[in-house]
Amino acid sequence: MLQKHQKQSLWIVFDKSRQTINELREIIREEPSPWRMRINAGAGKLLGDLYMSIERIIRLFIEDVFGEKIVKDESWHTRLIESGKAKGLLPECIGEVMRQMKNFRHRMIHGYGIEMDEEKLRVAIPEAIAAYEKVEAHIRAKFPELDEKLPAAESADNR
Repeated sequence: MLQKHQKQSLWIVFDKSRQTINELREIIREEPSPWRMRINAGAGKLLGDLYMSIERIIRLFIEDVFGEKIVKDESWHTRLIESGKAKGLLPECIGEVMRQMKNFRHRMIHGYGIEMDEEKLRVAIPEAIAAYEKVEAHIRAKFPELDEKLPAAESADNR
């Protein structure tokens, strides 16, 4: 059973991820083509953020819930995803999309945001959103206590 602070941490990640998803959907829906460089870079950044949300969810479980330490070396992102899969925290069907999302994150972190490609983003964004939604649904199914609601006053104080 998850502790109160663990649920709160996960709810925060879920909420921020949904905000990111809403922004990505708005870009797809409202930005006319061709996208300006800043739209490409912003969409790539948000796509990377969505990937990092999945990493945060996995890390919260592995480090905080399961009490295991993840050594942060050059391959820790790969090992984190593999560990998440091994512990049943990730649905099997999202592996390739996770790899693509990680590549967008990598490009943004290493300063290649201006090289984002609109066509690739238009394909990757809906796939990434679907992958994130599958992860959240999978986690919520495994840990139904995440569907409990905090009392309003407590929620406002702790977020």
